[in-house]
Amino acid sequence: MWEGQTHEPRPRRSWVPVCATACVFAVAFGSVSLTSADMGLTYDEPIYGSKAMLAREWLALLAGGQASYAVSNEAIGHYWAGKDQHPGVVKLVGALGSATIGSALGGLASFRVAGPLFFATLCASVCWFLQRYGWPAAVFGTGSLATMPRVFGHAHLMALDVPVAAMSFLTAVAFLKAVRDPRWRWAVVFAVVWGLALGCKLNAFFVPFPLVAWWLVYRGGRPLRLLACAALVAPLVFWLTWPWLWYDTIARVGSYVAFHGGHGRIAVDYLGRTYADPPAPWHYPLVMTAITTPGVTLLAWCYGLWNHVGRADRRRPEAVLMAMCALVQMAAVALPGVPKYNGVRLFLPAFPFLCVLGGLGAATALDGLARWGEGRGGLGGIVGRRGLVTALAPVLLLMPGLAATVGSFPSWLSYYNGLVGGPRGALRAGFEPTYWGDAYLRPLAWLSSNAPSRARVVICQPGIIGTLVDSYRGAVVREDLEFTEDPRELRSADYCVFHTRRNEVWPQARVLLDRGRPVYVWDLDGAPLAVVYEAAEVRRVLSEGNAEPAAN
Repeated sequence: MWEGQTHEPRPRRSWVPVCATACVFAVAFGSVSLTSADMGLTYDEPIYGSKAMLAREWLALLAGGQASYAVSNEAIGHYWAGKDQHPGVVKLVGALGSATIGSALGGLASFRVAGPLFFATLCASVCWFLQRYGWPAAVFGTGSLATMPRVFGHAHLMALDVPVAAMSFLTAVAFLKAVRDPRWRWAVVFAVVWGLALGCKLNAFFVPFPLVAWWLVYRGGRPLRLLACAALVAPLVFWLTWPWLWYDTIARVGSYVAFHGGHGRIAVDYLGRTYADPPAPWHYPLVMTAITTPGVTLLAWCYGLWNHVGRADRRRPEAVLMAMCALVQMAAVALPGVPKYNGVRLFLPAFPFLCVLGGLGAATALDGLARWGEGRGGLGGIVGRRGLVTALAPVLLLMPGLAATVGSFPSWLSYYNGLVGGPRGALRAGFEPTYWGDAYLRPLAWLSSNAPSRARVVICQPGIIGTLVDSYRGAVVREDLEFTEDPRELRSADYCVFHTRRNEVWPQARVLLDRGRPVYVWDLDGAPLAVVYEAAEVRRVLSEGNAEPAAN
């Protein structure tokens, strides 16, 4: 038992945890895969998806008798060109996933298969970890993570944020196992898992800092065995899983670090102001977490932090580690000068750690409630039935999060909770109603169903045709529709369309949004996410004196 730990983790029955974890994996993967086609593409997905398809072709060469060519500088340069400056693990998982289970899923679910796989792995890992503290902790901790609408939305995407969250959490779990078991093999496992996390996204670089700090507080001395493995094995795994680094390694690692160190400033609307350079204030991660997490989940986090981290008499070292890991992920984004944008995406790896704390907090609260009800009559007697509390109460506590996730379908990335008045309240308070392009799906589908033959459509935002429209051609977007991003054609085109992230669209679009009457609105709880305007309405609103003269 750790020094200061108040409760010994409960022993497991050999088959129950395995079956429960497998069920969690299956449900998490299935729920995301089945709704994959309902969520629009985001800006980065065509890039990541095309890289995964190139990786799939490269793997086919490697396994098809052309290994010598596949590992040549020429082939690596073609299939693994590092223009996107993101590592290889997610691309490899996307490639293998689309070639295996993706073929059964088909369509967009096959293209996006890496997201559901990593999400299912993350949920299963949280469930496995928390089972030692009892089923209420496991049920609520796992369920609260899966029913965070923004996390559930990100799980659909061929992107890097859920993968790095999954592997960062697994790194911390492997670290705890290596601490308990002094054999070298667990130190190697820890290093391999961290290397895979580094191979997902740069956020994983910060994972060891709270682990080492925790070791120094609770174990004393220097974790030389773990540090040695981490220093030797993790970089090797990172290098092996990103073939682009196999040639000119030092120069390419340098370009990778330089790219992310000098990442371009991306604007964000936050509390009624637009920030880019300098970025949003330090409290952006805290505020965005507070207003985009279902209320019961937020309360469970707070109680878990207070009861298992803040109170010295009940402090659990493992809970302290979870809190430290979450804090470091948020602090890395909160630092002055660090870009802050796109909702909770950049600090998403903090959430599994917080949900573990929430699971512990909910289990403790329910245990206290059951003890209070023991020996009492009436309602107290019902509450005192531990079997009822264990089986039913954690599920009931998940209902608000589940309702929020179902209610925000399929615009999960636009969810805001009641603290800010939902999506409409967030819009009034100066937060972004949408941010990553997923809202374009519905208006483009509406145009394909309602626009006349060869209609000309202006998109009031640069870069959308080459990313989203071209990706939707033939499936969502009719082939005969003509699109342009030329602001000079606003008055002559048949329609204009844009999403409602104000800092990304032209000034004319902002005027239309404020004064015009759209022919089609895609919204969430009354907050417009994307709009379509007909030509006559565009000309009326943009009459002399009504519009700013030029696009940004």
